[in-house]
Amino acid sequence: MKKIVFFLQTMKPIGGSQILFLDLAAYISQHYSDYETYYINYRHPIVEEMYKDFGIHFLDVEECDYSQFEDATFFIAVNYVLYLSAKIKDLKNAKICTYFYHPHVYDWLKSQMLFCDQKKQDLLKLLAETDSYCFMDDSNYLPVCKLCSYTFNKNYLPVTLHSHDICKLHDFDFVKKDTMSFGWLGRLDRDKVYSIVNFADNLMDVVTDKKIEFHILGDGNSRSFIKIAKYSPKIKFIFTSYMYGEERDNYIREHIDVMMAMGISAIDSAVMGVPTVVPIVSPTPFKDDKFVYIYDVVGYSLGWDAKDLKELGCSYHRLNEIIDDIYEKGLKKEIGEKCSTFVEDTFSLKNGAEMLLENVERTKLTSEALTKSKTVKNTLKRYGFYKKIRKNRDFPMYHLFIARLNRIQNQKGLKKLLYPFIELKRTVNYTKEQEQMK
Repeated sequence: MKKIVFFLQTMKPIGGSQILFLDLAAYISQHYSDYETYYINYRHPIVEEMYKDFGIHFLDVEECDYSQFEDATFFIAVNYVLYLSAKIKDLKNAKICTYFYHPHVYDWLKSQMLFCDQKKQDLLKLLAETDSYCFMDDSNYLPVCKLCSYTFNKNYLPVTLHSHDICKLHDFDFVKKDTMSFGWLGRLDRDKVYSIVNFADNLMDVVTDKKIEFHILGDGNSRSFIKIAKYSPKIKFIFTSYMYGEERDNYIREHIDVMMAMGISAIDSAVMGVPTVVPIVSPTPFKDDKFVYIYDVVGYSLGWDAKDLKELGCSYHRLNEIIDDIYEKGLKKEIGEKCSTFVEDTFSLKNGAEMLLENVERTKLTSEALTKSKTVKNTLKRYGFYKKIRKNRDFPMYHLFIARLNRIQNQKGLKKLLYPFIELKRTVNYTKEQEQMK
């Protein structure tokens, strides 16, 4: 029996990557009798209840006996390479397949390395030589190609439909005569919130006598970046926080004419028959009037920055054109059906599982080769020293310490010399506070 281990180490119980990993694990467990699937993360009862009937083995990331996976294949987001290496450093034959699921995911990995290792590319070279990688889409493939001169193939694993039970909207050609209703589905974090702000800025330029509603289905630590007063009274914002399942679907059915989303959220919206557009994404404020109907995306991309959008060559529309399609030409139903058909054909869970298995079977990267690579070896050595000082702290705390230590480059004089000790003390105090909260 072959073992596939989906590895994460995040306190966030559910999110895009967690859902993708769990859905793939469930599908493979039920449809491929020669595979066993494991999901390693912090245990969470709600998540395990959701997937209890799909044959997934759930294990705790801190208490798991990793020796049982000597002949398994680990599937991990590439930013968890060092987290996993700390767990499987004693294994030799386990295989690893890495996943690039965000344009900045390799930067997240580098944040775990001491600054003197961040410019080294031995890890990228190792991944390229062992064919131990896959990309969510072209928007993730292009940044990696620009990072180095090593050859990466277009090995893909796109996001997938979350459920086979597709709830199509009834009467989804209906629009209110006096109101334009737009929606955002997804997190309100720093890497996405400016897409919402940009959409609202473009709505402010629309000339109309109709009311404008902007429904925000989601939440996050950057919600305050949306300055509601700036858009009042022209745009009415409605914040619902997170919504799930039937409650979410019913709300969309009743209130949304056009949904803006990216990634899995875009698929979840489009498959219902809602006209869905994918925006430009940026970690900083921007103004751009380009939006792509989901059926016009190429290379599986469901989110991009302005430069990648141009390079990908997706056909885009101005916001006024989208408004004209929905409210003047009456194309809500037609466009919604095109969106739904496209995602059903392109992002099915069956296709995703097949592509995952192709990537997993192809990888030649072993745990022994990974832990012997220069960057990983250096990191594990420093981590071992850190654990001795900090009484066996886990890798996430080391990651926090290194991220703070890397700020030494911005310090001057005596503070630069003392900074490592200052940050070590801060980390010690932080961990004590966390332990007291448990």
